[in-house]
Amino acid sequence: GALAALGFAALALVPPAEPVHLLHATPLEPKLALRPVVFSAVGESSTVLVTRDELGRYRIRNNGLPESLVVASEADFDVGASARWIGGLVSLVRPEAKSVAVIGLGGGLSAEGIPRSVSEIHVIELEPEVVRANRTLSPLRAVDPLADPRVQLHENDARGALLLSGTRFDGIVAQASHPWTAGASHLYSREFFELVRSRLAPGGVFVQWMGPAFIDEPLLASLIATVRVVWPEVRVYGPHGALLFVASDATLASAEESVPALLARDPETLARLGVLSPSHLDAWLRLDEAGAAAFAQGAPVITDDRNLLQMRSPYVVSAGSALSQKPSARLAQLAPAQRLSQRALVEHIARALELGAPGRVRDLTPRVADPRERAALSAGAALARGERAFAERQLVRALAKDPHHARTRALALRIQWRYGATEALAAALAQGDAGAAERAVSAGLAAEAAGDWSALAALDAALAGAGATDPFHLDAALLRAAWRVRSAAAAERAQARSLLTGVLVTSAGATQARLLLAELDRADPVRCAVPLLRIAGDRATPPLTTREASEIAALATSLPADAEELMNARARILAYLDRAPRVPRRK
Repeated sequence: GALAALGFAALALVPPAEPVHLLHATPLEPKLALRPVVFSAVGESSTVLVTRDELGRYRIRNNGLPESLVVASEADFDVGASARWIGGLVSLVRPEAKSVAVIGLGGGLSAEGIPRSVSEIHVIELEPEVVRANRTLSPLRAVDPLADPRVQLHENDARGALLLSGTRFDGIVAQASHPWTAGASHLYSREFFELVRSRLAPGGVFVQWMGPAFIDEPLLASLIATVRVVWPEVRVYGPHGALLFVASDATLASAEESVPALLARDPETLARLGVLSPSHLDAWLRLDEAGAAAFAQGAPVITDDRNLLQMRSPYVVSAGSALSQKPSARLAQLAPAQRLSQRALVEHIARALELGAPGRVRDLTPRVADPRERAALSAGAALARGERAFAERQLVRALAKDPHHARTRALALRIQWRYGATEALAAALAQGDAGAAERAVSAGLAAEAAGDWSALAALDAALAGAGATDPFHLDAALLRAAWRVRSAAAAERAQARSLLTGVLVTSAGATQARLLLAELDRADPVRCAVPLLRIAGDRATPPLTTREASEIAALATSLPADAEELMNARARILAYLDRAPRVPRRK
């Protein structure tokens, strides 16, 4: 008895440390490094952990499994883009939607993506500690969905909450966790979908998330077949690596019908989704209604008592046969892009290139009949891969055939200003006439190079004329943000953030956008460091120009050394600059 009492006293005085290694453990990431723990708690249904990685990002885990990213900086809006789409898709296919239920809080990104045209957001979360983790992170994040007055939280199982609710929603979105886990596996069955439909208003929309890392082609077919048993209208979108199933009992709106109206009402939220025009929405459409029906034909339906997804998904993951590793040829064959007109096909490939979908660019470019467009798109793809010499040769040949072609000239101008043009490329450009957008961008680039921000501001109206589908739009957006970053006016600086967000969810221009964000937040060292860390830690960062490297070095060395976190960030950025490949500018 005395020994037991001493043992209890010792435990009270010197409690054992948290099992940090165990909290980090997951079979999906066996070599995961230990990260600083920001929040940990044993909840009613799971152990919740929040860590901060070396790039300044916060990640939420349930029982060791990765759940969601919490975006602390606009520099990471591209990383959270697919989760925002889950909430945004309801309005993108049903613009008149006013009430949306979100199943699963996660890191709050789905609620972030719901446009302001929606007046009520009901978030259903099974684990109270996930809610507490999000509240802990509220002051650290770029956008706090829990501070949104439209949001109402309901702590309950999704089925229980919907059964108890007498409300009918215009949209219900489900971002349930890993499909084999308790608390999530029963949210992918026919019975659950039937319950969801009973809680939708007439014409309501259901959006279901699925990760390509968890399913193969047969499971994808079964999931689509299960959704189609309940709803007659089904589409599949694939934004930023996710698969999103959209279903309704009424015809879904086209991008041409919904996007212009939403852009007029809420351009900021759509910028965070990367939807700046109808073609930006259509670029992510993987299966339309006819394609979904053909893909699902003959596939078995997932039910509560025969949950194929729960049974097979772990084996798909362990066998390496998931869609993320073995893409579906049938999915590509049935894609709507295969049936587009030539004009629409060119725009589709241009958006896919801009949004970082190289596979579709490679597969679809040979179908482009116009040799000028085919050469320009091939050159853009080569430039994205870092094959600058090949891109330049393609552009010279294309300009020889048509020196006035806008898409070709836009790429050639980008190379000329970023790297310096070869004599052949400069001569080819000189043969053609510049349009209004090109003249504005050329003058803007000259003003930026000279640091003449007032001259650049005077060009803003002309630069704004390069719309979202204009080949010069990306360069114009960066220039419009550049002078605003140097402005003392809060409204102009806020608009710079919005412009840069629209650039960041694309693949092209991300380095320049992050540099401008770091400059915008120079007075806040913690926020300034995050975009610089993203440049240093992102494998997709292209080789730096001498000017970009010097700007990064200047910003990094300006970070104060009075905190260990900032000292580590500065050391990491400067170490990256020491080894980063450089592109010398031609004279």
